Amino acid sequence: MANDAFFDQVKKNLRVMSNDNGINQEIADLIESARNDLYVSQSITKDISSSVTNPLVKQAVVLYCKANFGLDNSDSEKYRAAYEDLAGKLSVASQWKDSIGDGDVI
Repeated sequence: MANDAFFDQVKKNLRVMSNDNGINQEIADLIESARNDLYVSQSITKDISSSVTNPLVKQAVVLYCKANFGLDNSDSEKYRAAYEDLAGKLSVASQWKDSIGDGDVI
């Protein structure tokens, strides 16, 4: 995984103890999907959406993963709403956005 410590943190937040390759790959894919969603849908710079040190980005990624992990997830809507709320707040904060399309953080 790209950042094993962050992957392990997300896995713990999902309360997954299995080392099944399929499950690990699903978690890794969800982490990448969350980062891409923050970048594409929320107008957050690529560097910030890939951050493993910013606590707000980390929390957004965890919430996204909790909302989308597994097939029988009764709390999915709760986590999806929390993710959307946090991602929305990140998208309107000026320090998270690209300036006029040149890729610099303003």
